[in-house]
Amino acid sequence: MHTLRQVLSLIVFCMGQNALAAHNIFIVLTDDQRFDTLWAMPVVQSRLVQNGVNFTNSYVSTPQCCPARSGILSGGFLAQNTGVLTVNQPNGGFQNFDHNNTIATQLATAGYKNAMIGKYFALFDNSFVPPGWQYFVHTQTQDTNILTGHALQFLDQHDTSNPFMLYFSTSTPHHPAIPAPAYTGSFSDYLYRGRGYGESDLSDKPSWVANNPQTYQSVYFSSIAEQDEFHRDQLRTLLGIDQAIDSILEKINAIGELNNTVIIFTSDNGYMWGEHGQFSKNKPYEESVRVPLVVVYPGVPARTDNSLIVMNTDLGATIHDIANVSHPSDGSSLIPLLIDPADQWRTEILIEEYRNGTFSSAWSNLPWSGIIRKTEGAYIKYVEYAGGGSELYDLANDPYELDNKTFYHTYAPIKNDLINSLNQVQGLAITSSRGNGYPNGLVGAPFQYQLTAWGGDGNYSWSIDSGTLPPGANLNASTGMISGTPTSPGSYTVFVAVEDTATADHTGVPQRVVQEYIFNVSDQDSDGDGLLDSVELGIGTNPHLTDTDGDNLTDGFEVGFDGNYSTYTANHDLNPLAADTDGDGFDDDMEIIVESNPLQANSIPIIGDINDDGQINVTDVLLVIKFIMGTATPSQKESLLGDAAPLINNQSNPDGNINAGDLFVILRMALGQLH
Repeated sequence: MHTLRQVLSLIVFCMGQNALAAHNIFIVLTDDQRFDTLWAMPVVQSRLVQNGVNFTNSYVSTPQCCPARSGILSGGFLAQNTGVLTVNQPNGGFQNFDHNNTIATQLATAGYKNAMIGKYFALFDNSFVPPGWQYFVHTQTQDTNILTGHALQFLDQHDTSNPFMLYFSTSTPHHPAIPAPAYTGSFSDYLYRGRGYGESDLSDKPSWVANNPQTYQSVYFSSIAEQDEFHRDQLRTLLGIDQAIDSILEKINAIGELNNTVIIFTSDNGYMWGEHGQFSKNKPYEESVRVPLVVVYPGVPARTDNSLIVMNTDLGATIHDIANVSHPSDGSSLIPLLIDPADQWRTEILIEEYRNGTFSSAWSNLPWSGIIRKTEGAYIKYVEYAGGGSELYDLANDPYELDNKTFYHTYAPIKNDLINSLNQVQGLAITSSRGNGYPNGLVGAPFQYQLTAWGGDGNYSWSIDSGTLPPGANLNASTGMISGTPTSPGSYTVFVAVEDTATADHTGVPQRVVQEYIFNVSDQDSDGDGLLDSVELGIGTNPHLTDTDGDNLTDGFEVGFDGNYSTYTANHDLNPLAADTDGDGFDDDMEIIVESNPLQANSIPIIGDINDDGQINVTDVLLVIKFIMGTATPSQKESLLGDAAPLINNQSNPDGNINAGDLFVILRMALGQLH
């Protein structure tokens, strides 16, 4: 609730500014600019800082370009509500953004003419022109002269009877930070070695920080010297932005609109220069999540605000307020603070990171979530990681975050309180390792892989968004367990989604996150029968038993009877699930030995024809006598053909011996008394 003094201040301000007139809006959004680099920009200092409100405690909700930009472009929503959690799909990218509901479409309804010049989103499709922008030029060129030319062209064409919004979004000082030739010699003596640079004692940091120190990132640089030069190049590119701002402001003044234009200068995220042995962004440290923010509002006295905590999501609400457009937002308009810095304001903010890492740092794969709270001049930051571990810093007394107080007894009460606050607001994230979830899976071998999530309301439902699991594996929707016995080898890509039951603040739907997994399943021949396990599972044989049907022939021999060991073909292969393929009463192994055809029922052995001459005669009788007396040893084939006694009882199977019974049967056959 506003005090009487605040209300009177607002009335006086509005009377002086013509409350009925809509202000133009000039937004400058840099890329990867640290909060502590404004000193390198003389134009920003002289024309913005000295004429506006410099918020020194300005933060981004998610320190990545696409989520941070979505927070501004959406009109002030957190990443968990825009659906743009990362740079790429499935949880990020311009494809996930609602381009029909942006500050451009919202201000267009109020008569604004809108221009977007520069970087809209990373990896943007230039063939697409989002609605609401009358002048749209997407380019990630680091030549600010080109960007300036487009901005001046838009202003030259602008009809001043309507207000304008100029969204000037540079891709500098982002790597590779290519400065204009005029600035290549600037800052030649500059060498950054801040208090947190290369922090020697990382024992109080989480393991993925302590165990992965980086003073430079090998993907970009080969030495610290190269990194230092990159820092200087980043500053040099800021001079190019500086010049662009100067030229654009001169044009706005030339068309008579400077005194009616609100100027907002900020960055999409910060950038680490070796603090705590870390590099780049995506991390919860001040250099990554804290950004410059200067707002020049006509009639508002200049000041530097070192007290209030503001966010990128506040910019959308502020733009709505300037344009007199009503729209929901996760942020709050800065206009009351510009008018009266004593106005009531928030005491804590949410910062989050959903990044699926592409760099070498182990913990860049881990989501994290944190709370920054201001109470009675104290700034406390608490961050917890999805993979375990937490950090707590007293920023008022430890601005470089060198002393993690998460286990300090004296900080336990506020830590517990911040944990409770964080649990109520943190976004949903999948925490199980992405990519090769089960790289050593084997056909026929049972496996389990547990999916885990973090944040949201804790009531999770799992599903397959797209792709396929390995055949034989299933996802439990309630528990997130992937389990089963794979039946086919290969590499299987699947996108798994988790959804909570709580409705997000502004989207009207539960939070939902998708993550990619790759399951590599290898094949093998577990029983050594010549058939891969996948083939056996497809046929129905036992991959752990060499002879499934017990006919003394291996499954591989039977399936590969036609020379093809990968496919069972009826009428060409022996049936590995039946001992007698052709059903003629003789097992396949016997037919193989006695050289009859196990695939033809009319091809049967002549039992009693021991010498296999096609007839049963005295020669066969004499052979039996020799076998019985031990003067000769039968071959395997002779043993099978001579084992004839079971035929007396119309039995098809022999008894395994050649004896007097067999002699009697074969003698009767030779005499023609038995057939």
